Amino acid sequence: MPPSQAKLQEYRNVVREHNKIDADLKAIRAKEKEITQTLEDSNELLLSLHAYGEQLATVIQVIDADNILIRLLSGPRYLVNRRSGVNPRYIKSGTRVSVSLSTYSIMHILPPQMDESIYSMSDAGTSGTSPEDVVTYADIGGLHDEIKLIKESIELPLRNPDIFKRVGIKPPKSILLYGAPGTGKSLICKCLANSLGISYIKCVGSQLIRKYIGESARLVRDLFAYARLKKPCLLMIDEVDAIATKRSDDGTHNDREVDRALLQLLTEIDGFTGLDESIKIVFCTNRPEALDPALMRPGRCDVKIEIKLPDPTGRYEILKIHSKGLSLGEDVDFAGIVKSTDGFNGADLRNVITEAGLSALRAERGEIYQEDLLAAVAVIRGNKSIESETHSYTLKGHNSK
Repeated sequence: MPPSQAKLQEYRNVVREHNKIDADLKAIRAKEKEITQTLEDSNELLLSLHAYGEQLATVIQVIDADNILIRLLSGPRYLVNRRSGVNPRYIKSGTRVSVSLSTYSIMHILPPQMDESIYSMSDAGTSGTSPEDVVTYADIGGLHDEIKLIKESIELPLRNPDIFKRVGIKPPKSILLYGAPGTGKSLICKCLANSLGISYIKCVGSQLIRKYIGESARLVRDLFAYARLKKPCLLMIDEVDAIATKRSDDGTHNDREVDRALLQLLTEIDGFTGLDESIKIVFCTNRPEALDPALMRPGRCDVKIEIKLPDPTGRYEILKIHSKGLSLGEDVDFAGIVKSTDGFNGADLRNVITEAGLSALRAERGEIYQEDLLAAVAVIRGNKSIESETHSYTLKGHNSK
């Protein structure tokens, strides 16, 4: 073998050996990383096994930074110190804390105690699983004037509060959106929260009513306490007429519990402490005439906005929004559909598109034709007539026993 070939073969052997050693080294490093992680997990488990639990307590009075009067859940009261890592600025009367089992020193500051159902109301459906699913103002057809008023009342004070301070006026605390069902009141609130990029808490008025005395008021109090933790925050109370109907003297036990919830709601909005300016409330209802005047007065509900049924332009925009991404035939003319959908709300128009798609599927077609849309309008109009008859039947008292 020539010397050059021998050198080349030797070089190849060295490279092959180097690659093998490099692969073995990578495997050893991966194994070392895995063993290190296992060791850390084991040490953490050992520490948790040796660590003592802590008791829950409530701060009664802060005498000074190192002398704090607390009450344990079992009842006894103690004058205790705090751990050096606990900031005394966050220790106030009523604060929930955890204390050492042996010395009763304050170890951690805990969030306020509240009903577990409050947590399920947070960020309820403001965004989807992908950026394409996020609800924006572009997903609302019509309602341009109403959206402008809502932005001025809610969005502007949160984005630029200095404008109101410069003029010398206080921004609105809350607004009332009222109108027929299906007109987009909840959708507007989702768009508002997404536009601001803030926390969004949604609840229905009936969720705040409990069976036993005082529980409804406590739930309202917990709701606003949670909103203060999440501020800046948009709080939406849908179907507010469930807890804010006009009060009367001849009420039952359940009516009195609703009245207590209403009184707590009024206190939270403009009581002695008042509502934080970074928390805005949106009330929604389709029965504005049933609401208590105490909630409707200025200073509590400052702006009332009617969300009306869409006009022809609004219906056209809604149909275009809900037909995005659909396979439409060349004969589809939304202008003709708009003329035949007078009195339809946004939810009805969405159902028209859905029903037209189902009609196309029944005919085993991959496109939606004009005839599908016209047939869908007839179906939805028939459903609306049934709803109207049922509503009238109920109002006449035939459904009450």
